[in-house]
Amino acid sequence: MGARPVTVVGAGTLGRRIALMFATRGRVRIYAPARQTAQDAMAYGDRHVGETARHVGSDTPGEATAVTGLGEAVADAWLVVEAVPERLPPRQAALDLMSCGKTGRGVLGLLLRELPRYGVHPFDAHRESTGFIFNRIWAAIKRESLAVVAEGVSISRDVDRMWQINTGLKSGPFRLMDKVGLDVVLDIENHYADENPALPTGPRELLRRHVDAGHLGVKTGRGFYDDYGAQG
Repeated sequence: MGARPVTVVGAGTLGRRIALMFATRGRVRIYAPARQTAQDAMAYGDRHVGETARHVGSDTPGEATAVTGLGEAVADAWLVVEAVPERLPPRQAALDLMSCGKTGRGVLGLLLRELPRYGVHPFDAHRESTGFIFNRIWAAIKRESLAVVAEGVSISRDVDRMWQINTGLKSGPFRLMDKVGLDVVLDIENHYADENPALPTGPRELLRRHVDAGHLGVKTGRGFYDDYGAQG
């Protein structure tokens, strides 16, 4: 790919972290219509690129530039990544390569070979799917966590604590949903329900009650938890 850049369309949580991974070895353009958003993504990369480059074994980190014109952003890029709001660990990213059925195997093979150089771990999705592989698995975990609370079997804090004890992870499903935003989680659940009307309604009803009350999680100061003011 030589000196050609990677373009990341989107400068939110997901976009800036994907851009960071590609900046460990080469040039990256970050596109966002709002200049401040793009510059914030660049600042995030500047803070973390050195450490992340060392983590993936790169001695010569690349550079990122912010652009607000889409045409300028994609010009001569060897890869364009469309990013959507989501959360990824800052040092690694696992992603699906999912074809619409028309993508050449040569293109997919190229990405499977090249992306690991940037600390990005690609996996070949063997057919089209509503939702990427890990997203579907995570959606099922979220949905069942919501269900046991909606049914009165447990409470959110206890579910999270059991998750932490059994997995060794820092945050449980309800804390993570608060961080993403309960309105976003509800939108995702509604999308899955449109595809599969047999899904239980309890999880969506629980989310809807919080959303209707304006309790969206971290961004409003209250969701399943109400301690975000204390956390700053």
